Amino acid sequence: VHFDLAPGQTPPRLPRKLVRTMTRSISLVLETMPTSSSWTKIFLAERLSLFIRVLALPCRVVFHHFSPLLYASRPSLLHAFLVVIALFSHEIDRSVSEAVVDRLFALTQDTSVEARFRLLAVNWLIALSAKKRSTFGLLWDRVQELCPRWHDPLDLKEMKLQALLYCFKEAKQLPRNFLVVLESLSEFKYCCRPVGAHAVVFRFLLRIVIYFAPDMDRLEVCQHLCDLLRSHPKLLPSVLAVERRGGGRG
Repeated sequence: VHFDLAPGQTPPRLPRKLVRTMTRSISLVLETMPTSSSWTKIFLAERLSLFIRVLALPCRVVFHHFSPLLYASRPSLLHAFLVVIALFSHEIDRSVSEAVVDRLFALTQDTSVEARFRLLAVNWLIALSAKKRSTFGLLWDRVQELCPRWHDPLDLKEMKLQALLYCFKEAKQLPRNFLVVLESLSEFKYCCRPVGAHAVVFRFLLRIVIYFAPDMDRLEVCQHLCDLLRSHPKLLPSVLAVERRGGGRG
């Protein structure tokens, strides 16, 4: 029989014999985790939620079997691990949260890893911190590590900029020199068409105008845009577009 539980829905009371049988079956499946295929691990992670709620499986038991996946080299396996710990977000020790954040930050900076894996790591940091406030604290303590670097692929740079905006929006504070994060994208000044780095920078500036309108003067956004025009007049259309779309928010 296939059934699922809505968030907040009370699990049904099952006969004790059925509960014992199901618990033994889940235990056997978990015991075979080390020798299971990658897709079996992913399949199990995605379907554990129901059994955890119905059978009241303890966090430490389930986590023990999935914890090796934290250091998996495949994004799908690391994702399986993150799916499982999300099921126990309020029971996970701080040391585990720290290990997860350390691993994800290491991935974001590892140039030997595929760019899409690094981009996923940034996404996962945001998702985990949005789910648990203490995890956001760990992210906030290392927020400078999210600044884009020269050698980062363009997609990763934009993802890091979005992560920075998320962090400062949540923390309700912005450093006065916030716009220095754009230094790794300085090539946009020499491309007049709204593509590539040019598009990334002006999307970022527009989000600042929208999200942080009261801080515009302190951040010297207008001064930054004027300086851009003085040195690169061909950027006028993009500067005007930001001004028009954010005009009613200052």
